[in-house]
Amino acid sequence: MHSPQSYNTEDHKFNFLYLSLVISFIILFKGPFYYLHNHLAGLVGFAIGFFCLFYIIVIKQRSITKNALIIVSAWLLIEIWKMLPFRENVAIGPGFITIILLVGFLILKNEHKVNFLQHARMVGAILGLLSFVIMVLLVIGVDLPYYRLEQTFRNPNQFYYLFPGTLVLSSQLFDLPTGGNIIRSSGLVFAEPGHFGVFLGLLMAANAFSFKEYKDKFILLGGISTLSGSFFAIFMVGLTAKYILKFAYFLLSHRIKMRDILTLTLCVFLFIGFFYSFVNYTPERFQDRLLWNRLAVDHSKGESILESRAQYEFNTFFKEYSTTTKSIVGIGTGRDREVRASDIRNIVVSYGWVVIFLYILAFGLIFLASSARIELKIMIFLTLLVVALHRVGYVDSLLFFTIVSSALASNTSTYCIN
Repeated sequence: MHSPQSYNTEDHKFNFLYLSLVISFIILFKGPFYYLHNHLAGLVGFAIGFFCLFYIIVIKQRSITKNALIIVSAWLLIEIWKMLPFRENVAIGPGFITIILLVGFLILKNEHKVNFLQHARMVGAILGLLSFVIMVLLVIGVDLPYYRLEQTFRNPNQFYYLFPGTLVLSSQLFDLPTGGNIIRSSGLVFAEPGHFGVFLGLLMAANAFSFKEYKDKFILLGGISTLSGSFFAIFMVGLTAKYILKFAYFLLSHRIKMRDILTLTLCVFLFIGFFYSFVNYTPERFQDRLLWNRLAVDHSKGESILESRAQYEFNTFFKEYSTTTKSIVGIGTGRDREVRASDIRNIVVSYGWVVIFLYILAFGLIFLASSARIELKIMIFLTLLVVALHRVGYVDSLLFFTIVSSALASNTSTYCIN
């Protein structure tokens, strides 16, 4: 297979400018620190992101490509559609912040997007390693110091344990029969384990599920520490796609490496060992929270596995809603809405079927404009599907989009079928 295109970038050099841009988008994803300080943290995140983008565009770039302007137009349509004031709870201010930063990022040249992605991977690796170490220490019974951090955006009885390296919601810490504790880590900057898990899963997909570099290994360990269904779904779907592509290449070229066979065999045994330990050595409450409650659906009522993350009979509501004209334009968003779900149906309720069409158009333009390898495009696409079906709020965020856009801007993935 042809050698990848490379850019004259600073991929392996620390650059505070790109690191600040990553931190800006994480803050604006509404992690726990955003909720604790509300608008102040949002304004700080916007100011950091705006300054970084302004400096890169004006000082380091000074030009815009035609493809960038076309893609910008598609994403502007999405953001403008979401801000139209005929729905409930329309957030005009955050919408304009999103537009400014989104346009700024989209008009960056590919080398700047690649540098952004490299620094996002570095952040993910550091957070992942810290989370995994804390998890292991708690499992073996080490009594770690922590600071109790109150929060106001979830159940008022919940709070955060701020350990030296990670945040853990009080509802995500479980006692083990051996005397230790097992946690579902939220990282240092995310609101819950699922958000952190999707972030790390997306970073794995952005490098085509290659684990050659230490950063990729730390990202994987961090994902394990979240014990997030979203992360494991992304990991299993991506790894399966990777080996299907390898097998297809083998059929065409009659070449396969022993390393691939050993890696696949090891993954199977690790999964079996993990599942056996999960069933036999973890508390029942932990098992129910993580797995069994999500699989407990009533097929006689037409429920699907998506219903495990829905609230207030969402399935029944959506069936009725999707037959009305309101479903074309949506009824608005907000945590106070009586019915919510975390899958793609929630966006349909909020912004209507029109926005689904606009998202397909916008992502389609990015995929078509990208010169990335086909296997990387496939893995990004499959990850996008998993997230849309499980954590659609992430697709609707700057952090998700900028990582996807950066991955597709590069041919420098370390993974290659050969």
